[in-house]
Amino acid sequence: MDNEEASKILDYIPYTSKTQEEIDYFAFLWKSFCDNYDGENYQFAFLSYHMLFMCAVYTLLAKIRLFDKCSFGKGMILCNPERQKEIIESNSIFVFSSLKEREIFQLFSLIGCSPEEIREYKKLIDDRNDIAHANGNIFFNSKEAISEKINEMTDCLEKLTICLEPLVLVKIKEFLISSIDSETREFEEENEQIEQILVRENYLSRRDIYNGVSRFEIDMLKENIQFDKINLLFARLKERYSED
Repeated sequence: MDNEEASKILDYIPYTSKTQEEIDYFAFLWKSFCDNYDGENYQFAFLSYHMLFMCAVYTLLAKIRLFDKCSFGKGMILCNPERQKEIIESNSIFVFSSLKEREIFQLFSLIGCSPEEIREYKKLIDDRNDIAHANGNIFFNSKEAISEKINEMTDCLEKLTICLEPLVLVKIKEFLISSIDSETREFEEENEQIEQILVRENYLSRRDIYNGVSRFEIDMLKENIQFDKINLLFARLKERYSED
């Protein structure tokens, strides 16, 4: 495994970050991983990569919170009312860091993850915990050792992204219908409307948008009297975000 293959994880963080804080933090973690990986400090490289993995997990949770706030609120029932309000109303992905990491994976039952899958994902937290203490053990001392764990993390994110896909497709449909009129939408220019309102506001990742564009069935909107305009906007979306 090399840095290019490991960089797949960047496909699961927000495609267009909402704040400079996010941009700086993601860049810091990725640089920390690369520096330690290239320096063969694989144990520390794993820690940086795992933190980036959790950022991607928080991003997924932020999308569930945004796309289905009612169900998400029910998932937060075990939190005290003050914490519930803070998490539900926050615009930051980092608010989820206040929850216990193993427990937050339970929230993915809201998008159809099975108990078996959730137990599997929780093991990734256990792996990190095993090496985050001065216990005298060096678990990752080769590329082969860290590569297996990196693959497990990216596989987890891909599975969760697929589970979330139906909600992303609904969001794309809503966006196309509400954004066809350049005089009433938020931004007149099409590309800016797509980037700011569809991608940025919905925390969409590279995988979200590429998967959504490739799998969205535009013909479902044929009965709309403004289908021609909708189709043109979708064509612009495909032009900008179709995966090579």
